[in-house]
Amino acid sequence: MKKQLHYLSLLILLSLCGCEVTLHDNYVETEPLPLETPIEIKLDAEQNSSGELLLIEGLKVGFQINTPESRLISASFYIGNNLVCETNSPQGSFDVYNNNLTGNNQVKCEIITKSLKQGESIRDQAYGGQTYMGEMSWPARFTTPKLTVYQIPEESSLENIIIHWTFNLENFYFKVIDKGEVVVAKTKETSITLPAPSFGKQNYIEVRIVDEAGNEPFHSITGGYTYSGPGVSLKGSQMKSLYNSYSNTLYASSYNEVTSYAIPSLTTISEYKNGKGNGTPIAAALNSDKIAVDYSDEICIFSGKELKLIATINYPEVAYAPKDILFTSNHKLVLYYNHLSKVYIYNTDNGQLEKNIFLPETDFPEEHSAATWYYQISENYLCEPVQHYGFYLTPLQNFEKGKTVFYPHGYSNYFFHPTHPHELIIVSTENNKVSILNCLSGEIVRTISKGKEYAFCNIDPVTGNYLFRNSYYVLITNENGDELFRMRSEDASPYLANNILTCWAGAAINVEPYLKKP
Repeated sequence: MKKQLHYLSLLILLSLCGCEVTLHDNYVETEPLPLETPIEIKLDAEQNSSGELLLIEGLKVGFQINTPESRLISASFYIGNNLVCETNSPQGSFDVYNNNLTGNNQVKCEIITKSLKQGESIRDQAYGGQTYMGEMSWPARFTTPKLTVYQIPEESSLENIIIHWTFNLENFYFKVIDKGEVVVAKTKETSITLPAPSFGKQNYIEVRIVDEAGNEPFHSITGGYTYSGPGVSLKGSQMKSLYNSYSNTLYASSYNEVTSYAIPSLTTISEYKNGKGNGTPIAAALNSDKIAVDYSDEICIFSGKELKLIATINYPEVAYAPKDILFTSNHKLVLYYNHLSKVYIYNTDNGQLEKNIFLPETDFPEEHSAATWYYQISENYLCEPVQHYGFYLTPLQNFEKGKTVFYPHGYSNYFFHPTHPHELIIVSTENNKVSILNCLSGEIVRTISKGKEYAFCNIDPVTGNYLFRNSYYVLITNENGDELFRMRSEDASPYLANNILTCWAGAAINVEPYLKKP
């Protein structure tokens, strides 16, 4: 497109006739002679590469008319056959109306001038001040303004993001409003660099079209865009993530859709929608590509990156939800009901119930009160914490109980290690200290403390690195507590697996390039 104003100057060849023709109530054309009269018309309109004027419905086109050797009597502007302006002023503007015109059109100006007073030029001396009429036309095309705002995730860094926009007209400027505040009042630039939002957070930017004076000619055209911080946005918010190390696949759910993603590219592999309600990826098999998704009243077992549905298992206890759902090393799916002291075991190839086992609660002494909402089970152990302090740990063999041992460790939470079957992760009430208990020996083998303000999130099942968070940052350390990575984040539920960091807000980032190397 041409950026400058369209300017045309030509000599109008007068049409001659031998009789008087009434043009207006006040003007009569007398017999003119074959002369050329210079006329200049300057239009404030944009051209495309083909030389066509670009007309925008509702936007005025300004004009300036210069008649150096005559006096302007009237000018009539037409779009197609529609009269849009009639004036005797040498400058002004006319409105643009489409009237359902499409494709190629033209703008036409019919102009009437009268020669200067007799004696002011040789020409007027010869012809006594005549009235002239001619016309000028320009090819034109109607166009619709189109503003597009976008972000290229690969351009973003942990510190900054770049927002781009495109507009299909050139004779305009842009106003940029970020988070409700004007950050640029008028610019010709088509991108802006902004501080990156914290991980998982989104901000809103708005780009508006303004003219030379800073006015907004297109009130209905604004480029609103919600942009994210580092990483990419996966599908939706309220996202729950699960990693399967056997297939090296990330699974995430948002509302009623479960999606599988390739690692490390985070490109979508497959999607599964269940019309019943929200699903939570709850368990991944260690020695197969199966995962289990909990839909609040049933469990679906999927196979592979393509999310092939293998079986659907209805809750065996309609009035209760299982406390834990897990896969075993011998390809079974286990549903543990702690309130009912029951374990249901299913075949993961067909979803058939194979057996249910009575798993009685430990007989606590009087001074201990069971914290049943914190009970957890793995294939090898049952952990039953007591209120306030300590827990009972019982080894399991085919979900039959062995000898129970009490450990007087304070806790705020605890988890079975995702890849070490005989380790228990204990999060202490003391400075959120994280301790690793060897369940075979009963000894604490590792301890990490990052301070009371940091909450433990999870251990990466591939790298063994630890993920912590506070109100402003996520923090990754190795098993010795050495800091490897820190990033701004306000998300309450980050999750780390194979160096892919995800969060409840729906964002994901591969942190491997940023980790400190030993």
